[in-house]
Formats: sequence, C-alpha cells, structure tokens
Amino acid sequence: MQTFADKTRILEDHQLINEFTENMRNPKNRRINNDKLLITPGFLNTAGGVVKRANEVYNPSTNVECEEGTEMPDVDERLRFSGEYAALRLSRGTSVREKGKEEVAINERLVACLWYSQRYSKNLKTVDGRAVEVISPGIWGLEGGPDFTQAAIRLDDGKPIKGDVEIHLYASDWKGHQHHRKEQFNNVVLNVSMWNDVKSRSLPTFSGRKIPHVELKPFLTRSIESIVNLVQTDDYPYRRNFGTGRCAEVLGSLSKNEVFRLLQMAGEWRMQEKSSRLEEWLSQNDFDELLYKALMEAMGYHNNKESFIYLAERITYKDLRRLVKSLTDRYSHYLPQSVLVNLSGLFPDKSNSTWDVETKKFHRFIRAIWLDFLTRKTYLPVDKARWNLRGRPSNSPLRRIAGMSLFIYEHRAGSPFGRILSAFQFLGEVNTKFRDEYNRFTKNLIADYYAVPDPRLKKQYQNTLKRLMKIIQTGEDKYWSRHYSLGGKKLSKHCALIGQARLNEIIVNVIIPMLLLYSRKYAHEMENLLYIFSQFLPGLPDNKITRLMKYRLFGKDGRKLPPESAITQQGLLQLFKDFCSHDKGGCLDCEFIRNVQQWIDYRSAKS
Repeated sequence: MQTFADKTRILEDHQLINEFTENMRNPKNRRINNDKLLITPGFLNTAGGVVKRANEVYNPSTNVECEEGTEMPDVDERLRFSGEYAALRLSRGTSVREKGKEEVAINERLVACLWYSQRYSKNLKTVDGRAVEVISPGIWGLEGGPDFTQAAIRLDDGKPIKGDVEIHLYASDWKGHQHHRKEQFNNVVLNVSMWNDVKSRSLPTFSGRKIPHVELKPFLTRSIESIVNLVQTDDYPYRRNFGTGRCAEVLGSLSKNEVFRLLQMAGEWRMQEKSSRLEEWLSQNDFDELLYKALMEAMGYHNNKESFIYLAERITYKDLRRLVKSLTDRYSHYLPQSVLVNLSGLFPDKSNSTWDVETKKFHRFIRAIWLDFLTRKTYLPVDKARWNLRGRPSNSPLRRIAGMSLFIYEHRAGSPFGRILSAFQFLGEVNTKFRDEYNRFTKNLIADYYAVPDPRLKKQYQNTLKRLMKIIQTGEDKYWSRHYSLGGKKLSKHCALIGQARLNEIIVNVIIPMLLLYSRKYAHEMENLLYIFSQFLPGLPDNKITRLMKYRLFGKDGRKLPPESAITQQGLLQLFKDFCSHDKGGCLDCEFIRNVQQWIDYRSAKS
C-alpha cells in the first residue's frame, strides 16, 4: 500500500502537482521601465510595480524585460498555494494516462459528464464500426447499478434501442467490475469507455447477450487536457440523499487546526486548478483577452457557461475594443452590446408588435448598429439552441451581455487587467505602512490557521477587495437596467447588471486565479501577498453542494466546522468533486478516510 509520502513523491516525479506551477517557479528578475508594467524584486514590501501607460493593452510578453544573473527575492514557501492536497486526492477512481510528456488525471465521472452532455462528434461508432446515433443519453443513475438508465440509441439507422448505458475508463473495466456476472446489468445496451483495451468487439452480460461498446477518445472534439480544464464535473447530477459520512468520524478525531488546514489545502488546490484552466486559454500572454473570456464565462452562471465562451470566441476583446475606439461617443457605448447580443443569436431580427414604444426604438437602434457593422466584417452568430433561458429573469443572458458590454466600453482607454494589478499592488504599500502588524499576522498564520489579523490591517485588505470589485462593476444601461427581458415590464427602479453576489464570485473564481497565474509566470514573490489576501476573502452564499458537504463531513451540529471563508468553501467543493460526486456506493468504496489518515501520519512524521 502506498503511503502519503509515496504518493507525494510520485506526483512530484510526474509533475501532477499542477504541472504549470512547476514550469513557472523560476521567473527571472524584472527591472523597472517607466513605460512598461514590471514587477520589482521587493513586491511584498514596496508598491510592487509600475503600471504601464493606460492607453495600451496589457501584454507581459512584450512589456517585461529580464536581467540575466539576478536573483529573485526570498519567497516564504509556507505562504503559498499548496500542492500538498494532490497526494490526498489520488484515489483508486482516478486514472493517469500518459500522452507524450504530459499526463492527465481523470475519473469515470468525467467520462459520464461527456456522455451526458454529448461532448463528442456526431459520427460516433462502436469498436466494430457501427454508427451510433444517441437519441437520449438516459437518466443519470445515482444509486448502485448502471450509470444511465432509460437511454435510447440507434445503430446503423436501425430501430431505436432502449436500455441502460454503462460508463468506464477502460473497456476492460466491464469485466473488472464484474458486470458480466450481475443481473442488474442485463439491460445495458451500450458500454462507453474512454479507451478500448480489449480485443473483443462486444461485451457479455450475465444473461449471455452480447452488447456493443464505444471508445470515446477518438471522437472527442477537444484534447483531454482541454476537457479536464473545461468540464466542471460538480455541475452535473449527483447523489443527494447523503447522511453523515464515515468521514465525519475521522474528522471528529482531528484538532480544529487540522480540519481547517485540510479544507484550506483542498481550497488552495481548487484555486490552482482554476488558474491552470485559465492558462489553457491564455494566448500570447494577453491577460486582457483572458480576462474578457473568463468574465464572459462567469456571466453564464450555471446554465450558460459554455454558450458565453462560444460567444467570446466569436469576437475577441481586442476587436471589440478597437471598434469602440473608432466610433463617436454616441455609438461607441452601444457598439459592443449591439455586436454581442446579435452574435449571441438571442436578439430578434424583427420588432414585435406587442412591444412598447421604448423597446421598439431600442431594438431598431441596436439592429441598425449591427447591420452597419456587418458591412465591414462578417461574423457567425452562436446557435440560439445552445442557450438555456430558464432561471431567474434578472440573470437573463441578454442582461449579462449588456453588463459585459458596459465593462468593455468603460475600459476602452486602458488595460482592465493592468488596473486590477494596480489595485492589488496597493497591498504592497499597506504591508510597508503596517509592517509590524503584517509580520505578526503572517507569523501567527503559519502556526495557527485561526490567526486573527490586526483590525487596521484587515480593513486595508478589505479596501483592496473593494477596489477590485469597483473595476469589475459597471454603470447603468438605459434600457437593461430597467428591464429583465426585451419587451418585458419596465422595473420601478434600476437593477444592477452585475450584482454584488456575482462580483464576489468573480473575485474568487476569476480574479484570484488570474493573479495566481500571473504571479507564477512573472512575479513569483507576489504569490505570498496573494495568499495572504485570499485569507481575507469572505465566504460566498452557501449552495446545495456546500450545505451537503457541511452535513456530510461535520454532522448536524457542525462543531468542528471551520469559520466561513472563500477558501474553506472552495475546499468543500473540491472534496465533493474528488470523493463524493461519483460515489454510488454510500462510502463503501471511498478512499478519503484512508488518505486522510495517511495525511495525518505524514504530517506527524514531518513535524
């Protein structure tokens, strides 16, 4: 049996502790140039850098000069986003498959998500060459038994076949899991695996019937690396009738500090995964373009993330910004909105007779700008069928697009990411002004995760959070701030296009991961500052997963539940993703308990 230390060494050898982190740990020192955004060696104890000219788009690859032979300032490894959790999550349900020099960790749940959302090409075929039409992927099986029930497929244009679908990483898992010896799998009509590692062209059931199987890998429309970063597996159905888990007994035996650290390192890992995912999108080191795409995804909430990503890929931030600067003020305010709402496929071509005068006038105006825009360049709109229009009216895609349009317009004269860095480097000044309080807090934090900062220091960090939010927050739109839908009833008062709750989530899910990515590419010493800042982030509102995990891990009274913070909440979400989201065995097959015990032994041995 592998110990926790063994797993840690294995992960380090194979660069699974966030591969991009290891590649970025040795950035060269930067020196100051007044026209460029550069980070000084004393970032933690000075203002931290100089923001480049506001009328230029921020691109570190063209705005950073390196000086050979210089050394980076010392970085406290105890105040960094830890990779220690990686060994804890390496469980039996995870497969590591080498691809060239890269390795990817996935589990069956990810394959199930791909099947459920049909993220594969339309020309799906069985291993024996028969065409597969997926009429319905089925109902997600959340208890024991087949992964999907009541599915419907068609083979080679034949009659529809109804039954169950089973999901595996490898085709050999069908027999490895003993499905061919269990009657409950007799109704399976298709086995779907990521990789085919068997020679047989069909698989046997307990009744003796032969079923076809599909190797999904050749039919994926993106690389596995991209899919791992793109697919959020905790967004998909999961078993909800959990009681208190066996893990609650283990956590009950830990000290409060150990429990807090466990959630902290799980949350830190989740932030690193988010950062790694953003790096997948980073093109030519253009952080403004990355910010635009990440914010667009954030505007999609749960139902329309991918649709907003598709929209962001239709037209770049650079193109939108250039268009805004090329027009007069009268039109530049509405140009990005006109382009984006029409590219979304959601804005109607023709007016509706039931609309009021204001809506008809607004529609005519937005369409006129769009038609004028099309005379210069042609773009392909997003398929309207991609959008999910269910949900709260205030979160409608058109309103969120209007909010993003205002963001683009309001930052037309400069770099939005440069402004975020500028707001963040204020903390360097804070740490200089409150040097004693800062040093005392960081020292206490290393020894005790419940350490409480000096109120004055805390207030300054909270002010920085407000500065960051102010950069993202937009003004009012004459039409959409008073309407939930096109032609809908006019609201009695203005409703924010990007509300406070969404701003809080953007800070946690977009801004912090982006700053982490930036720091590991260009300013290693900045990560200490970012780590400390993350300790001040307030908790987000509970969702169904965090509520479930609190009860699952800590029971009804929640006596060992750490104080609410954004990082500990992220830890709950990460634990759910890694251990509970694909658990159909009611804890029987979960390795979390054993891994936590190994982690405790490992920490004891180190100390």
